[in-house]
Amino acid sequence: MRIIGTVILFLGLIDLHSQDSTGYWQEIYQESSSNYRFAEAIDAAENWARMDTSGTTALYELCSIYIKAGNHPKAMRALENLFSKDSLHIPGLNQLARLHSANQNTAAALNIYEKLMVADSTNPYYVRKAAGILLSEKKQELRTFTYMNRALELNPADVNLRIEAARFYMEGRAFYIADTLLTRALAIDSTHQVARLVAAQSAFLQNDPDDVVRLLKGVEFDAEHYIIAARYYGISLYNLNEFTNAVEVLKTIPMIDEKVDYPHYYIGLSYIGLGMTTEAIQAFKMAIEKATSPNLTIYYEQLGQAQKSTGQHEKAIVSLRQARFLNEDKDILFKLAESYDAYYADKTIALKMYAHYLEADTTENENTIYARSRMEEIGKELHFNGKSE
Repeated sequence: MRIIGTVILFLGLIDLHSQDSTGYWQEIYQESSSNYRFAEAIDAAENWARMDTSGTTALYELCSIYIKAGNHPKAMRALENLFSKDSLHIPGLNQLARLHSANQNTAAALNIYEKLMVADSTNPYYVRKAAGILLSEKKQELRTFTYMNRALELNPADVNLRIEAARFYMEGRAFYIADTLLTRALAIDSTHQVARLVAAQSAFLQNDPDDVVRLLKGVEFDAEHYIIAARYYGISLYNLNEFTNAVEVLKTIPMIDEKVDYPHYYIGLSYIGLGMTTEAIQAFKMAIEKATSPNLTIYYEQLGQAQKSTGQHEKAIVSLRQARFLNEDKDILFKLAESYDAYYADKTIALKMYAHYLEADTTENENTIYARSRMEEIGKELHFNGKSE
């Protein structure tokens, strides 16, 4: 019996010793963290770090599990302990940069990535992250350009960085550089939807509808990118006078997002191009109904023009007056004067509106020439009818 008791005591001591070993807590940590049992993994990592006072691995893993659990303050404290032992611990510095980025402290994150660039100069990841921060900040162009080029030299196949950089240059209207980056991106991966879409956006901003159509024709975009692709494609088809195709493409957009207004406007313009004025009027009315954008003025203006072209002068006046109320544009004033001139037998108001228009537009153009001509004719009519101006 004494022998059996001794064996049990010995086994118990072994078990206690195993629970006090770093290996024991490391195994518990690895098993629980791999199965997303964060509370158990944190407990194991804390015990592991408490027992392993010489190394840095336990502290690094403790930081990592805190981050996965969303406890950033404790992750930062774990990193402070880690850096007290190894101030240039590269994986730890990377975690610190990630934490700063997650908490919108981009200046601190950039500073850490720049340290990592020096510590590991052949790793494109750190340069890419630094370049990405600068691109998102939209400042320090020379530094951005330098980091971006360095990142691409280290990893020439980084399509996403080329896209980010292209967007940066497009905002600065540096389209040649942007297009060069995007052309290379598509050469690397011709099926990359975002690269193709951003290239189309660049062409759209440069008023090159042919290139937009070339880039987007026949491409099946996923739901995330379809609406913007259809917008560029449909408007470009309209600009190329491919009105029927434009209507077909633009009609798909409200099926996905019924709140948008601009597709109805371009559908209306396309119907005008097809000579389908009744359909155009309905489309412009729908654009007005959906409008939340500053384009409401032009929607009313186009509606008024379409109504005027079908002889609906009274309705045209209502639409154009609303457009004029929203924007005191001289061209709207001219169109409104034309509508009054066409609708009312008494030309007194039309005469005054033509005069107001000529006060607003002092340039020599087709509209001013016509306005002066009509004023002269109306003046003669009023004189012979015995009416004063």
